[in-house]
Amino acid sequence: MGINGLWQAIAPAAHHRSFAEFLTSEAVERTSNGESLPVIGVDASPLMFEAQGAAIRARKKGGSLARIGRNVEYSTLMKFLEQFIRAPCIVHIVFDGGARPVRKRNRAVGQGLGQEHYLAGGFRALLDAFGFHWSIAPGEGEAQLAHMNRAGIIDFVFTSDSDIFLFGAVRVIRRPQMKENRDHIEVYTSDALEDQDSGALSRSGILFLAVVAGGDYNTTGLRGCGFDTAYTLAQSTELPQLLNAAISTEASFGNRLSAAHGIPESFPDPGIVHQYANSITDVGPNLAAKRDVNLPDTDRLVRAACDILEWRWARTYEMLKSSAWPGHCMRQILEMKQNGITSHMSDTDYYSKANGLGGKAIRAILKITTTSHPGASGVFKYCRLETWIQSVNVPAIQAYEEVMRCDIGPSAKFRTSATLWIPGKIINYVHPELVAQFFHDEACRQAPPRRGTKRAASASPPRTPSSHERRNLKVHVTEVYDARLGKIVLDLCTDDEESD
Repeated sequence: MGINGLWQAIAPAAHHRSFAEFLTSEAVERTSNGESLPVIGVDASPLMFEAQGAAIRARKKGGSLARIGRNVEYSTLMKFLEQFIRAPCIVHIVFDGGARPVRKRNRAVGQGLGQEHYLAGGFRALLDAFGFHWSIAPGEGEAQLAHMNRAGIIDFVFTSDSDIFLFGAVRVIRRPQMKENRDHIEVYTSDALEDQDSGALSRSGILFLAVVAGGDYNTTGLRGCGFDTAYTLAQSTELPQLLNAAISTEASFGNRLSAAHGIPESFPDPGIVHQYANSITDVGPNLAAKRDVNLPDTDRLVRAACDILEWRWARTYEMLKSSAWPGHCMRQILEMKQNGITSHMSDTDYYSKANGLGGKAIRAILKITTTSHPGASGVFKYCRLETWIQSVNVPAIQAYEEVMRCDIGPSAKFRTSATLWIPGKIINYVHPELVAQFFHDEACRQAPPRRGTKRAASASPPRTPSSHERRNLKVHVTEVYDARLGKIVLDLCTDDEESD
């Protein structure tokens, strides 16, 4: 929720992006500069209430609590977690603490009374299994995230609550708003807001809008003053600065302005203003950036899928293959790249500790294409990788059979490889030799036979270049404007193709 009308007012400052493409570009740029993957902070409360709402809607359609169970709610949370594990980022989830305000949008808030949401325990178990960080704020999670964002502990706040700007966040990703496209996001920065309107969209201006137009702590605001009027006042008057001055001196804003502007002396409620301007956050020395990359724990994921979500093997394996293992692979190879470990590594100790979804586990690129995957386009392609999975598949099967007390069958046990989809930009950055090999093989397959010769069925296949040749075959990435698409696209070519 947040401030009524604020999202519409700041829409011109939005940078519209694909979630997958944006975080992939951020990850490659940061890693190439020796920095960590981007850290994304998320408030847990809206996610849990969204999951709760999904179960309520299912029950209204005729489902019973016994039939629906908790797995519907946790499955909703899993959709969010799977989206984030498929993106190359570090995730930090913040839960509300006991000092959260007791009322919000004219309703009592249970967590503000020291009670925790009933999904919180299972949600944290899922976060641990995915390797995501989490913490509990002293008060409201949204305010804590804004503080962490200003302090550089997290790089972006992922939210749909416009109060995040009121609390002082400087880089915000608005959650997808279109049901038909859950990959489309809006990126905002404090600089972009101030460029649009340095008065109304400054932090003091947004505080004024919340107090006058209404927000989560007081939905009515100043009686008879809607958002448009409040925005005009914030643009053209010194009222935001006067409100700030009144806060700092503990003077009455209404008393100072009632004669000139007709504002009641009792307005605004000092308690409401205090909640907005002085939210309880953790500012202690123990609040440090968590930028270490944790890989998904396949064993814990399978156990959580069985115990919490009540999934069978087919659904569990699909989650691992389409989300957890691609996320594992891309995080691992990016970390190896940053640590200077080559793709043809000889450090078997590191390889075994890393669970084997990077480096030599990647056998080959089978396809580079624009697919139905998130954000895929002529600019943002995906690589289909053939990957050895024994090191993660074996513990997955063992965990499933132990929890479910059943034999999973030989077809799953003897599976040694799987195809994983990874953004092409990551593969080209970390493993350019694999991209070079793919284009070389494609060229050989498509090359016509020489004139006067007939390609026999028993003819020898084209010679595969040596590892030395592959390492020295350069793949060039250039930006080319595609008139048909109306945008700049990436053109990949080898040295031979470039010389042609």
